[in-house]
Order: sequence, then structure tokens, then C-alpha cells
Amino acid sequence: MPRDPMLNVLIVLDASPEEPGAPNLFHAWISDLLVELRAFCRVSLFYPVMSATGPFYRLCREETADTVRFFTHVPYKHALF
Repeated sequence: MPRDPMLNVLIVLDASPEEPGAPNLFHAWISDLLVELRAFCRVSLFYPVMSATGPFYRLCREETADTVRFFTHVPYKHALF
């Protein structure tokens, strides 16, 4: 099996870039960073999503054309997760 020369980078965020109330500057920075890194590596994001409904603390995976997103639903009462 040939080795894959592309690096895999995981970026851990404290909130979803699309989270309501997240600074637009933060969302723009993440978007620009993904564009820059895409040429050199595969990028994955991990972040918590504050939620009133579960399933709580389960790892969810969502794949888009340019990234793989991992997230977990966290109840509002544990916002410091």
C-alpha cells in the first residue's frame, strides 16, 4: 500500500465557526486558513456545539468537499466543556 504524502491536520476550536454570536472575523480567518492549507494537507475541525437536545458527548462526523468536521453536542449547563 503506497504511503499518502499529504499531512492530516486537526484544528481544535472552542466553538463552531458558524455558531451564532461567533465573531465574523473568526469565521473568515478559519475559511482563509482552510483555503491556504488545502494545497498542502487534509484539514479536519473539531469543536463543541452547545445544544439543548442530545445526543450529548457523542462524536459526530460531517464531511464536506474541503474538510472533515468532528463535533459533539454539549448541554448549555456545561458550556466550559
